[in-house]
Formats: sequence, C-alpha cells, structure tokens
Amino acid sequence: MGVSKEDRQPYFDAIPCTRFVTYQADAVTSNQSGSPHQLLRAMRSRRQLAQEDIAANLQVSKAAVSQWERGDAWPSAHHLHALCYFLKAAPEEVLALSRGPARLGPGTHPSLESFEHHLENGPRPLLRSTPNPLLDLEAISLESEATLLANRESVPGPGHEVLGEIRAMYSQALLMWGRPAEAKRVVRCALEVPTGKTPACYYYRAKVIDAQCAFATGSTYGRRHRRCSSTTRHDMRTHRRPPP
Repeated sequence: MGVSKEDRQPYFDAIPCTRFVTYQADAVTSNQSGSPHQLLRAMRSRRQLAQEDIAANLQVSKAAVSQWERGDAWPSAHHLHALCYFLKAAPEEVLALSRGPARLGPGTHPSLESFEHHLENGPRPLLRSTPNPLLDLEAISLESEATLLANRESVPGPGHEVLGEIRAMYSQALLMWGRPAEAKRVVRCALEVPTGKTPACYYYRAKVIDAQCAFATGSTYGRRHRRCSSTTRHDMRTHRRPPP
C-alpha cells in the first residue's frame, strides 16, 4: 500500500496484455467484418432502401433479409440473383457474392499489399476525386484481409492498425459521397479497434470523422455542438464571455 506510483509502473509495463484488452481484440475482429453479408447491407444502403423494400420486391419476410445481412443465413441462388438485379450490383460484386457466404478474400482489387504501399507513398486508397462504384467491394475486401491479419496478433499490433486505417478511410469516403449514416457506423467500428497504450494516427482522424457524421446526421452530439458553436459566435459578436 505504501508503494509509490513510480515504483508500481515497471510492474504494470511488464504485463503483456490484460484479459480485457485481449477480449476486446477478439470481439472486434471475430465479427462479420469483411464478409459478403456486410456487402449485402452496403449495397442496400447505397440505394437508400430499407429492408422492407427488399423483402417486398423478393417476396420474403423482413426477418429473412435481416438474417442475410447479419450473417445468420444466406439467400438462395434464386433470391441472390433477384437481389443483385434489384440493387443494380456491379459485375464484380455479383461475382464476389456468387462465391457464397465465405469471407471476401484475396483476388479483389486493390490487395492489402497495394493498400499499405499507397498508404505510405500515396495516393491514398479508397479516396478518389470521382465516385467509385466499387468502393464498398474494395473496402470490405481489404477489411476482410486485415481482419485475418489482426486475428493472428495476440496484442494490438500492425494488423489492428491497418484494420483501423481501412475502416477510417472507408468511412471518410462514405461521408464524402453523401452516405453519412453508413459512415457513422463504419467509423464507430474503427474507433473500437484496440490500439494499445498509444492510439494510432488513424484514431484521431476517426474521431474527427465521427464528429462530422454527427453533424451530417443531426444526432444529439451534433445538435449539442452546433448549439454551443452558435452561442460562442453570438458571444464573440457582442463581446461577451460565454457562460461557464
């Protein structure tokens, strides 16, 4: 009890990873990240359709559509063909989905190696000046490869950092092309990736994107900060200090 903080710190530093951090790493990287089920949801959201719209067109229940997107079930060949036709899926997306509910693995463009190369040397992948019809497929495929890499790490390392970077960049691209609700969901997943003692660079950019999504979607966070900002601007004009 009489040991100082400085004397206790070396013992805490010697602990490789707490059970909580290990549990969090498993929880983040063992979900449906980078799966065709995620691509189905992205294709629907891209068309600004609800699950009820899909269910009515395919003549199935809303619960069935929800199971397809959660990963609890996979549509039959007939329903998958009708779904791709209704959502105007790109040929590359149809080919990826026709492989079944397995993870979207290597073979799609760009690869994880090219992503890391462009991340270091530019231009930044997934962020283009023109709309990319294959944005969802490319990002989810990269996320699938990065998830497998992160799952091989017992503690947060380069694999987790690449996974967080992909999710942050994907959310930024979604926000850029007018899909703030999806961007908010993806960036929250980026913020949940364990980063160890020192947060990676993508973490701070993801916090900014999260705030931008809150403004764009009109959430409570965004409304509160808009109100505070307007109050501050009014006080600056009237030369009054804002209330504490």
